[in-house]
Amino acid sequence: MVSHDATANLSAAGAPASCAAAVLGPYLGTAREGSIWPADTQEFHDLPRLQTALRARRLAATVVVPICQSARVSDYLEMHFAHPLSGPETDEIEALAAILSEAWKDRAPGILLTTVERDTRRGPAAARPDTADPLAMANPYRLSRAEYRVCLLLRQGLTRDGLQGALAISRSTLNTHLQNIYAKTVVPSQADLVHLLMREAAGHDIRGRAAHVA
Repeated sequence: MVSHDATANLSAAGAPASCAAAVLGPYLGTAREGSIWPADTQEFHDLPRLQTALRARRLAATVVVPICQSARVSDYLEMHFAHPLSGPETDEIEALAAILSEAWKDRAPGILLTTVERDTRRGPAAARPDTADPLAMANPYRLSRAEYRVCLLLRQGLTRDGLQGALAISRSTLNTHLQNIYAKTVVPSQADLVHLLMREAAGHDIRGRAAHVA
């Protein structure tokens, strides 16, 4: 289980780093993937440290979503809210939870942990995309050969369908390559990756023309 909080960690107050066990109780390892488990902060009266930590952060409600349950590992998504949840909000979270659970199955293991550890080491600046060209000869992001080809084709304007066709790979494999690239380049999405690739391509073009004029 990965617990990350950019501002503070519940465990700093002596409380558990995760609320999953408190919310799911005996169903911690068996709850259905994609189901939602809401809880009010007041319900943690038998866990005073956790309740105190949540109240200190002015959090009124918690929702835990089991997104992967297996014999080897269980992954949970926790969401905390500063207000009690309304019926429509709960319905929206329930719809989103099912989608997240399905999407989680195609993840590349280790991506989240790697990204969190990198952001922690590098500090606030890590929230901004790096500026090096992913396709530079020095390979600043240590892309694999397959990841490099994905970036090269993205810079050329190919869509996901075009990438699959050009590389003769499945959608699942393509998603894995993209998730690895996002983690290495510290960008959150394909749109941001394309922006980084095109920005660097434009920069090279401008520098090349300037050198030619000089």
